Amino acid sequence: MPEAVLAGCVAATAVRRELAEADPAAYLPELATSLHNLSIRYGAEGQSEEAVSAEEEATQIRRVLASSHQAVHEPDLVRSLHSLSSRYALVGGQSEALAARREAIALHRRRAKLGDDAELRPGEELARDLLTHEEALAVLERAQGLNDPVTVTARNSFATICQEAGDLARAVFLLEQAVTAVELTLGADHPDTITARNNLAAVYEAEGNLVHAIPLYEENLAASQRTLGRNHQLTRTINERLAAISAIENDGARGS
Repeated sequence: MPEAVLAGCVAATAVRRELAEADPAAYLPELATSLHNLSIRYGAEGQSEEAVSAEEEATQIRRVLASSHQAVHEPDLVRSLHSLSSRYALVGGQSEALAARREAIALHRRRAKLGDDAELRPGEELARDLLTHEEALAVLERAQGLNDPVTVTARNSFATICQEAGDLARAVFLLEQAVTAVELTLGADHPDTITARNNLAAVYEAEGNLVHAIPLYEENLAASQRTLGRNHQLTRTINERLAAISAIENDGARGS
């Protein structure tokens, strides 16, 4: 099923590319969105270089669009830059990741100085939250260290904002770091560790990355049953997610 979803994203992007070539004004925004979605799918399948390439193209298109219609397209450009930063970081491109992040931050600050906030669409409020949480996390990482509980809490909060903004790739990156930290400090079966892994599995699921989501849910279910018992709310929640995924997969199998 994941391969079929990826193939569908590739085909949809190809269609929108043809439409954008014929009518750029009407279809370039849709092409950028398709490329962003394709980047997420490539990332879910572990094709990191392809994910970077797709997000790079989406970002460049949005730069062009924002150059002529700032108020409309800059919020999407900011989200693409944050996503691109995460993609670069995942392939070891730290300098490129930092450059993309700085470009996004510069856009936030320029717009704030121009006083554009009242005219921006609601997504810009999320963009401001992204900046605030990112800066707070950076301060805590320097002051407290990567694995300090306060830092982990800030990282989880930042991941939540990224999810709300649609930047699932970055949310995954942050939550993977959070899981590593709590496993090191609290152990694999601690309730906080189980919760952290469950949050990560939920974002994998939201990405459509069931290859990673299902084994993590299953690992978490066993840990929750050992630590909290079969009737605990968290154990029941994990069971419900696995049952829901199974129902969707069965429906897909019957429809194929």
